[in-house]
Parts: sequence; structure tokens; C-alpha cells
Amino acid sequence: MPYGCRRYSRSIQSRVEERGNFVFYFYDLHKRTSTATAQRIDSYIEIVGSSNPRLNSMGHDSRLTIKAALSTRYTKVGITVVDDFAGLKQLVAKKPDLVILGMKFILLNASKGFDDSQKIWLPDYLEEHGIAVTGSDSKALSLEYDKHAAKQTVINAGLESPKYFVSRIVAPDIQHSLHFPLFVKPSNRGDSKGVDDKSLIYSEQDLVSKIASIHADLNSDALIEEYLPGKEFSVGIVRQPYSDKLLALPVEIVIPINKQGDRFLSEAIKQADTEEVVAVDDPELRERLNLLAIGVFNALGSRDYGRIDMRLDLSGDPSFIEANLMPGLSNHGYLYKCFDLNGRIAYSDMITLITELGLERASWSENASRQKPYSPQCFEGRLGRFCTDAQLSGVPGPGVRSPEVPLDIGQVEVAGLVHAQPDLTSAINRAAV
Repeated sequence: MPYGCRRYSRSIQSRVEERGNFVFYFYDLHKRTSTATAQRIDSYIEIVGSSNPRLNSMGHDSRLTIKAALSTRYTKVGITVVDDFAGLKQLVAKKPDLVILGMKFILLNASKGFDDSQKIWLPDYLEEHGIAVTGSDSKALSLEYDKHAAKQTVINAGLESPKYFVSRIVAPDIQHSLHFPLFVKPSNRGDSKGVDDKSLIYSEQDLVSKIASIHADLNSDALIEEYLPGKEFSVGIVRQPYSDKLLALPVEIVIPINKQGDRFLSEAIKQADTEEVVAVDDPELRERLNLLAIGVFNALGSRDYGRIDMRLDLSGDPSFIEANLMPGLSNHGYLYKCFDLNGRIAYSDMITLITELGLERASWSENASRQKPYSPQCFEGRLGRFCTDAQLSGVPGPGVRSPEVPLDIGQVEVAGLVHAQPDLTSAINRAAV
């Protein structure tokens, strides 16, 4: 029987890192006494997106912002736009050390249409050619891309998600046993495409109409699920360097009320940017959100970083709605707001961390038996200055983790060995207020 996230074991709960109750583990690869004098790392980073809006998850401005953030840290940073197989081969010929992915795949036969064309998934293709990439592999991204498959995977893992059914465009079907109200959306679109004031359904007649609209207007299957009436949240997930521990960074998305008196993220609201993103201050709610998010992230086979979206049900329990394993990396997007509102983490530090996680995996595959060279550096954030034990007492080899020893700081129990400045207790207390 499916169960809620509150029924996780304590061993999983210990993996959740919370603002105010847990210390964040972030690092830069080399010491930053000043940006102007810091020695840059000898690595070639290529930022990749597409001019095709259906393929692209990283806008032109975001690519430029990322390049600016990384150019102070790495010897070579470039931008490549890939729209077809020829462009992908040109990218491979450049032989970067790491590709920061802003797209998941290309269409091999674009003339056949988006849904009928064979796809080449960039993570697999690039890694097969010896080029490391950021984020999840092709298997996880393809699972996330199909909202129905991702949802069923989460349910099969025993995690909470609303009941649903799918109407296929090749065989439309409205037979169901769900309870109204229902929520209808395309099964393979992002950015709330196809979601409007008519997506919340109270009758069979409106259900038939909305499903037909998604089939005809978007050429997509329709995902129909029982509506979750509670607040909406997004939880950023990021892996700690040289560890399998995950940090969960929750935020609430406060959505304006539409003409019908409902609150949900529609395409119009996202385009107008009228929603507000705020911190989650309730410790018990934060824990439940984080536990579900990490459970979903692991169930989907995700890697390094991502974002998990959820809403509260009638009982106030979190329930999964969809995942974004290649979230936008702009300096104003949801993912960065997760970092900013959970520790005042600088945008450049977020981008550097994501980059270093990709380079770290590349070093493991190149030489799994040799220790990776490392220059210790600590993270400067709202809670103070923090360094992992590995950074202070020696460099772990690939896959080697520092010992985990709980450390009490005032009233706070921190999972993982942490060295902190003397004023850490007061900093945590201030952040928790």
C-alpha cells in the first residue's frame, strides 16, 4: 500500500539537510581571496543549449550569465548552440572537459515531427565520447520527460502522488474512477505549457473538452490526476561533493488567485512572473517536504542536482506532482531561489558547485584508484563559514567519504562531521529565527 513521506526510516531522515537545523556543505575548488587574484583552474567548460524552444531549457541570457560566473574560475569557458546532429558532432570535436547541459536531446529526423522523430539523448552520447556532463543521465532524464512514467515510478516506490489516468492521443480515453475536481495537463511539456484556467475540472463535459484541446493543440497525451488543493512547493536537491549525501532546499511558491478563485501555476502566470517564491519556515513541514523530495529524486535515478515539485493534499500532506532534473540555471529561476532562500548562497557558488560535481564524476571515471588533487576551500554563506572534514584533514580519493560523526551545536544536531567558525552557534540561531 502506498505510504506517505512521514513513514521514512530515520536513516533516510538523517540525509536531509535543513536551513536553521542543519549545516550546509558547499565548497569552491580553490581559495578565493579575491576574484582578481585567484588562479583559474585548467579546465575547459562548454555551455550548451538550443535555439529550438522545445529542446532548450537554458535561455540565451542564462548562458551568458553562467559563462560570466565560470570565466573567473576556469581557463576556458565557451557557449555552443546545438540544433541538430551536425551541431552535436561539432560540440564533440571541441573536446571540452565538461558540458553544462541546457538541453536533453536532439531530433535525428526533425522532418518527422517532434514526437515521431528518433532522439539522441545528449548525456549518453557525450559520455560515450569521453565528455563529462552536468546533472542526470539519459535514463533519468527520459523518465522525467514522460510525466506519466515518472509519476508511476514514484508511486511504485511507495511515495505519495495523486491518483491519475492517461488519455493517449492515438487512443483518447476518458474512462476513469477518480474523484472530482481533476487537474489536466500535457504529459510531456514543461513550463506549465497547456495549463490554463480550464485545467481544473469539475465535470465530465469539461474533462472531455480539455483532453481534446491538449490532444489537438499540443499534439500530446493528457495526464489527468486528482487535484491537490493545498499550497505548492518546490524543493531543490543537490549532492554534496565527494559524497552521496543530498541537500534539500525547499521553497513555497505563492500563486495569485485566478478569476475562478483557484491557485495553480498556469502558463500565463509563469510568463507574467506574478508568482512569489518564499522560504519555508515551519520545521515539521520542511522535514516532510524534504523527505519526499529526496525519495523522489532517488526513485527516478537522478544525479547531482534537480528540483522536485509538490503540493499539499486536503490533509496537509505533501504529494509529488512532477520533477525537473534539468531545471533552469538563471539567476532568477526557482532553483537559484531554493539556494538563495536556504542560506543566502551566491549564484556563482551554485553554478560552481554544479560544475564541480560534473568534473568530480569525470575524475572518478578517469582514475578511480587515484586521489583527486584538491585545494581546500570553505563556503561563505549566511550561516557563516563551513568546511567539510575532508577539506581540512586531507583529500579523500574518488568515492571515499569522510567519517560521519553527529555534532551538537547548541540545540542543533548536525549529521556529518563539520568544522565551523566559533560564531557558528549564534549564526544558526539567527538564521532560525
